[in-house]
Amino acid sequence: MNSYDLLTKFQDHLDKTGLIQNGQHVVVAVSGGMDSVCLLFLFNQIKEEFGFQITVGHINHQLRPDSKRDEAFVKKTCAKFRLPVITKKLNPSTRVKGESAEAWARFQRYQKLESIRREVQADVIITAHHGNDQIETILMRMGDGSGMRGLRGIHEKFGFVVRPLLSFSRKEIASFMDKNNIQFMNDESNQDITIPRNALRHEIVRRWENLNPNLIPAFGKMCEFSKESDEVVIFACDEVYEKVVREDFDGIIHLNKMIFNGLPILLQVKIIQKIIGDEKRPWRRHNWEDLKHFLVHAKTGQIFFLPMKWVLLNDRQSLIMKQKQKKQKLYHKVQPANITDCGDFYFKWEWVRDYTFPHNTPWKEVVDGKEIQHQNLVIRPWEPGDMFVPLGMNGHKKISDFLIDEKVDRFFKDNQFVLTANEEIVWVCGHRISNQVKVTSETTALAKISIIRKNTK
Repeated sequence: MNSYDLLTKFQDHLDKTGLIQNGQHVVVAVSGGMDSVCLLFLFNQIKEEFGFQITVGHINHQLRPDSKRDEAFVKKTCAKFRLPVITKKLNPSTRVKGESAEAWARFQRYQKLESIRREVQADVIITAHHGNDQIETILMRMGDGSGMRGLRGIHEKFGFVVRPLLSFSRKEIASFMDKNNIQFMNDESNQDITIPRNALRHEIVRRWENLNPNLIPAFGKMCEFSKESDEVVIFACDEVYEKVVREDFDGIIHLNKMIFNGLPILLQVKIIQKIIGDEKRPWRRHNWEDLKHFLVHAKTGQIFFLPMKWVLLNDRQSLIMKQKQKKQKLYHKVQPANITDCGDFYFKWEWVRDYTFPHNTPWKEVVDGKEIQHQNLVIRPWEPGDMFVPLGMNGHKKISDFLIDEKVDRFFKDNQFVLTANEEIVWVCGHRISNQVKVTSETTALAKISIIRKNTK
């Protein structure tokens, strides 16, 4: 291959795929290593033809003694090409204990690159991931027991990030750099085979690639097939989602067991992933296996802790999901003929002439307003030992027993609130008023009390 084969193939690839539009402003991420310097060289060669405006972004991770050397090299290279460069430094002390350096660096790097893109108002960020990186990533995910989504590998385009070298091999890049005598910085840590990715690279992928010259296109096809299969599952998930999922008050999600349990287990998991907003991130093996075991074997009342602080409860008639949040301090004084902001909802008091009103729900009640209008009215959480006289009964009943009789699940029970008048419970909100405020033939002042959920979406 002559020295310009890779350049020609790269130009053809951009023309064919349309990954980057002519005339766009691009941030090229350059670490100083072989792959990213090659990427910069290619873009510098074609910038006039494609009308690209180039800004170089360099992220100094400050994890190695050579990081200053790499930064200086990138700045010198950009000066040679007469390209603007913006550098950002990471602070390793911000890494959480137990978090891998690789995962921390990857997240922080993309955060900084995005800040550069916004700073210069560029259209996209270009990174130098190539076909061998794709193979290593997929093998790593297979080793973790990742599902079908993990086999899709690295996306060629995801959000503002574009990776135009995924169709090219490390060998092609190395040969191009050598024949064009292009200088770059070596990272000696890449030779450390105690690092799992390096071990895959040197001891498995390199030998495999020698045996199968078409390994990168083969993995590319596998990514494409996995993407197509995943799209089928996503389509099926969207088709049944509204039949299965119902959102209740306070953001609690109910999954209809009659329909949900009849779905394939993979589709069940996908629906749960969609609810928690985690459907785009590959799950590790234990996430899949533990959830599948729960869905098949869980007994009534058992709970399962999901990612993103979600909790799944196997209730009698449905599976119930709720995202754990910091419990707000719920203690609000309310007034007759007024609307009170109670955090996640409003409490409303209206004087009405008629006992009946349309759209009656458990969150609306008509009471004898005159009975409590001059009392100290408070909305608060129920507490152990609380009692009231439920409508239709003569004696007191513990709130805890009442909620059990009402078959209130543990999520609602933990978040149940009550309306009190002079410290006497007159409404277990969403369930029943007390005998004290019931409407009778002697009632002269009707009040409609209601809970109005805020629109948080």
